[in-house]
Amino acid sequence: MTQLQKVFIKNLKRERRTTGLTQEQIAERIGIAHKYYGALELGYRFPSVEMLEKIAKALGVAPYTLFIGDDVKRDLPTDEVVQRYNRLLERKCKTILSEARLQFLGE
Repeated sequence: MTQLQKVFIKNLKRERRTTGLTQEQIAERIGIAHKYYGALELGYRFPSVEMLEKIAKALGVAPYTLFIGDDVKRDLPTDEVVQRYNRLLERKCKTILSEARLQFLGE
């Protein structure tokens, strides 16, 4: 798990707790299964950009703030955060495609 993923998970949990909502309640607001939301907070799954926007809206925060670590200034340029998230998604996609290729080839 990357440092950015760890920061996201920590911030996701903190923001949800700040709202006073349970995982079930926030999942209901977003329109997803609470098990999926729980998997997000555990780092087993990572949201698409569309899902990230829904989560941030339900939490009442800007999406990029979920990627800002405690050691980083809170005024990090939005485009830098987007670039970091895109790199994370790209690595995740490459891993999934590589695993699918191996399964397909029977390796």
